[in-house]
Amino acid sequence: MKKVITICCIGLLSSVWASNEPKTIDVDIKSMIVEVVKRNSNIIFDRMQDQIIESQIKLEESGFDPTFYVNITKQRTDVPNGVDEKSTRGYLNDYEENLQSQEMGIKGVTSIGSQWSLSLTSSAKQSNLINKYQSDYDTEFRKGIKLSLVQPLLKGFGEHGAMGKVNLAKAERKIYSKKSQKNISDVMGGTIQSYWKYYSAKQLKESYKSSLDFNEKITKLLEKKFEAGEIPYSEVLEAKSSGLIRQAQLKKIDSEIKKYKNDFFSLLNVSTYNTQDIDFNLLENPSIDENEKVLSLQAYFEKALEIWPEFQIAKNKLEKELLQIKITENYVKPQLDLITSASSGTLTNTFKDRVYDDEHISWSVGLQYSGSLYNNQAINALRIAKLKVNQIKLELDTLKKGLYNAIDTKLESYNNSKEEVEFYKDSLEIKKRLLADTKKAFNFGEKSIKDVIVQEDDLIEYQNKFFNRLIDFKLSKASLDKAIGELFNKYLSMEEIERLKVSNVRNELSKESFGVIR
Repeated sequence: MKKVITICCIGLLSSVWASNEPKTIDVDIKSMIVEVVKRNSNIIFDRMQDQIIESQIKLEESGFDPTFYVNITKQRTDVPNGVDEKSTRGYLNDYEENLQSQEMGIKGVTSIGSQWSLSLTSSAKQSNLINKYQSDYDTEFRKGIKLSLVQPLLKGFGEHGAMGKVNLAKAERKIYSKKSQKNISDVMGGTIQSYWKYYSAKQLKESYKSSLDFNEKITKLLEKKFEAGEIPYSEVLEAKSSGLIRQAQLKKIDSEIKKYKNDFFSLLNVSTYNTQDIDFNLLENPSIDENEKVLSLQAYFEKALEIWPEFQIAKNKLEKELLQIKITENYVKPQLDLITSASSGTLTNTFKDRVYDDEHISWSVGLQYSGSLYNNQAINALRIAKLKVNQIKLELDTLKKGLYNAIDTKLESYNNSKEEVEFYKDSLEIKKRLLADTKKAFNFGEKSIKDVIVQEDDLIEYQNKFFNRLIDFKLSKASLDKAIGELFNKYLSMEEIERLKVSNVRNELSKESFGVIR
């Protein structure tokens, strides 16, 4: 029994230790972007909002769904007859009537504004007048079919009348779709920026650790030389001081790494409370593709005009306001309606007789007109809509100029940062050779530890500058790609984004599903 308990305890402890082991997730930029798009709260919110707008469109369209209706009325009449009424009511002093009527049918509105209804009518009437003149029955039954149509000819006619709200809702959805695309593009750009900053901080940490390791070895060597009386103790102190500076730098860079790591968690919409044991192994290294084709400024500009979300948003806004003008122009027209109706009728003394009888057809056709004497409300609404169009046209022109200038700046930054990287790369190689020569001279007693520390500080400074320029280059490329919409072609297309499975976001990350498009 003791043996079994011991084995169970060991197994339990092993599982606890295993669960506490840090998890490392291998990521490149694409997989990180995929996971961020799947989990980012802003993107999930946009998807929910898009579903709301889609439901609003369906809600507006449902106004054109036919409606089934039933009217049932029971009425009792008991009135005295006046002199003029006696002649039409059998010279009876009083008129008594029991009437029960029903109407059942469907009605609706068409996309061009027609209001229509089709119904079956029936009634059963009993009265003292029927009793006076009819000896074989006491109830009259009427049945019939009734069709009515009201067709607007001016105000309310066509797609800019009845369909106005639906078309505006669809135009609004197009705008929101582009805004959502812009938000995704911003998140993708932010993810790339966080990735390269995280990478740079990790590389700088490795540089500091390598320098600290070398410092510890040199310090031990100098202490032995001091004990042998070969050097003054001041050189040992200089080495120790340099080591302390490296340790402080390591602490600082650890704080930066923690910040960039938490930036990842924020983008991924997870809390650090449950992710302290997770680390990211960054697979993608910064490099310069010498064969990458760089287009002209004009070519980038023309490409951006087709894709850039901000410009597309403004274009969709213009389309919406132009649509609003047409709807308002329809609204300012006077009301002129064609009103028609047709009905059949039967009169029998039995309920089961036929409904339709073409011997008795009634119909009517007419026009109804109404219009405002001043129409100030509609005129001002039209004026506002036209002013909004002019505002958006001005916005489009401003965006065009701003986009051209921005791409010009980004392209210049990209080309210059690429050249800067090459300069710093060559300079870094020189600094590495100088440090190696200084260390060699130090081993032969030709250089002091201070000379080594100076060269090492110089090398670390240049390494830092090199990585900063390299990251600047990658960020300038990402910024240029974002401006021309290339991020979607390079990392995650809108079609792939639509395929992403969005579910309730759990506060944990899985190595198996990370960056996977389901």
